Amino acid sequence: MNIPRTEAGTRAADRLARERVIWLTTVTPDGRPQSAPVWFLWRDGEFLVYSLRGSRRVRNLAVHPRVELHL
Repeated sequence: MNIPRTEAGTRAADRLARERVIWLTTVTPDGRPQSAPVWFLWRDGEFLVYSLRGSRRVRNLAVHPRVELHL
C-alpha cells in the first residue's frame, strides 16, 4: 500500500506507526459487513493481522477475501 506524500498522507503514516488496534471489516457469507477491532502491525507498506483459526473473520475471508481497515 502506498501512502500519498501529502500532509494527510504523512498524518496517516504517523498514526499507522503509533496505533496498535485497527478495525477490520470482512463480509459474511450472506453479504453483511462484520467489523471487529484487531491488533495489527504496519511495516513496509503492509498490514500484519493475526487471528485465531476458525474465528468468524477467518471464515468470512475464506468466502470473501476482500477487507476494509479503519483507524
